[in-house]
Amino acid sequence: MKKDYEEYDEFDDEDDLGGDEPEEEELYEPRRFRAVFQIALIILISIFILKSCAIDFVHISANSMSPVLKADDYVLVSRLSYFFGLPGRIPFFNFRLPDNLKLFYKSPSVGDVVILRMPRVDENKRYAKRIIAGPGDVVEVRGDNVVINDKKIIESNDSDIAACDTRGKTRIIIPAKGDTVRITPSNAHIYQNAEFYINATQTLVIADQDYYFVAGDNRALSLDSRQWGIVPRNNIIGRPLLIYWSSYNSIDGREIDFNRIGTWVE
Repeated sequence: MKKDYEEYDEFDDEDDLGGDEPEEEELYEPRRFRAVFQIALIILISIFILKSCAIDFVHISANSMSPVLKADDYVLVSRLSYFFGLPGRIPFFNFRLPDNLKLFYKSPSVGDVVILRMPRVDENKRYAKRIIAGPGDVVEVRGDNVVINDKKIIESNDSDIAACDTRGKTRIIIPAKGDTVRITPSNAHIYQNAEFYINATQTLVIADQDYYFVAGDNRALSLDSRQWGIVPRNNIIGRPLLIYWSSYNSIDGREIDFNRIGTWVE
């Protein structure tokens, strides 16, 4: 009996060694390819979701927000600063989504630096500006000066700089959602890019959402609400958080600005 048992064990071991190895070698390559493909797909989907709903990467192309943001700064932008939901456009595709897919939980505040789309003009391009007036604030444009709630905010003495519309004094209240807005020939240029604006012959209209008045910190080099008019809340993409890359021109060519990399945006 002992001998038979040993022979059985020996036969079983030989069968295990000789039978399954070729099959496992044949299946190894397809399994590895499938695993790599699945991991790559998960990474791509995760990047798409993050880019769509949580973060964005924006190149600053001008000095209108200098010294806070300078030309050739690259900033990390939080899309979650003011709302949850899908962005206005699908990343990597020129396809706009309805604005009602957003759930707003926080309103932008005066003083916030924001990334936005210029209303009705070039909505594929993104700009960095600072909010200087919000719903309920009284804005008065006096030639090259802007006064908010009777306090002078912007002043320009350079007649060569088109700092704002120069058709005289304009006084408006920045509308909140649901406010009744009176449009006149003297203030139509401030409302011209609002979603509710049709033409200067309108008289009373209802604001469809909150609106904001924005400007660059470097007023003399900034195109902003002084030219565009007020900005709809839906055009605000998010807040820039961090400068993750920066470079500048020198006599030796392009150089990395290590002093700006890692700087928080305030």
